[in-house]
Amino acid sequence: MRIKTTDYVAWKLYENSGHFTSGNDIALKLDISRTAVKKAIDSLINMGFSIETRQGRGYRLNGLPDRPFRPAVMAVLLKEGYGQIDYEFYEVVDTTMRLAVDFINRYRFDIREKTLYVFAAGEQTHASGRFARDWYSPEGGIWFSGVARCFIPAHYSGLFSLGAALAIIKMIKTRYGIDLMLKWPNDIMYKDKKIAGKKNRRHPSWRSNRDRCYYSCDNGCWHKP
Repeated sequence: MRIKTTDYVAWKLYENSGHFTSGNDIALKLDISRTAVKKAIDSLINMGFSIETRQGRGYRLNGLPDRPFRPAVMAVLLKEGYGQIDYEFYEVVDTTMRLAVDFINRYRFDIREKTLYVFAAGEQTHASGRFARDWYSPEGGIWFSGVARCFIPAHYSGLFSLGAALAIIKMIKTRYGIDLMLKWPNDIMYKDKKIAGKKNRRHPSWRSNRDRCYYSCDNGCWHKP
C-alpha cells in the first residue's frame, strides 16, 4: 500500500492526540527531514486539521477536518489496525464507480489480495443506481466505491453485495447506536426512509479461472449537513 508522508505525519499526531509530539521525533520515526515534517504539517493545516505548534514542544493535534481527506481517514485506519485499506478522496467526480472500474482496467494484474481500495468523493455529478437510474449525490453525503480482488465462486457472488450492506449497517449501529434495516437488494433504510444504497459489479480475471475475480462495490449515504 502506498503511504504518503502526510499520511504518516497525520497518523503519528492522531496516535498522540491531545499531547505534543516533537518534529524531530516524527522525523526520526519516519526517516525524513524536519523540513519534510514541517511541509507535511502545513499541508495538513491547509486541509483543516487543527494543529497547535509550540516552540520547544512540537505539534499537538486538536481536531480532524470536517472533510474526509486522505490523511485524516488514513490516520484513523492505521491507528485502528486497518493498514490493508488504501483510500483516495476527490472533491468532485462524475462517479466513484468510474474511478474504480478505471483502476481495475489499468492495474488489474497489480491489485493485491486482502487489500481494499477505496475511492471517495465529496460530490458526484453523474452517479447512477440500479437500472441506470440517476443517483442524487450532492455535497453533504458520503459517496465511495471499493475494489477488492477475491476468490469467490461465481454462484456466491451475490454474497459480496449482501456482506457490504450488512457491514455498513453494523458499522453505523456500533459507532452511533442507530438501528438500520436492509431492503433487498440494495437499499439501507432508517424509519422506512432510504438513507443509503449500494451496488456491486463482478469483473472476471483475465488470466486465471472464473472464480478469481475483482469486485467493485458502489456505496452512497445521504445526510443533511
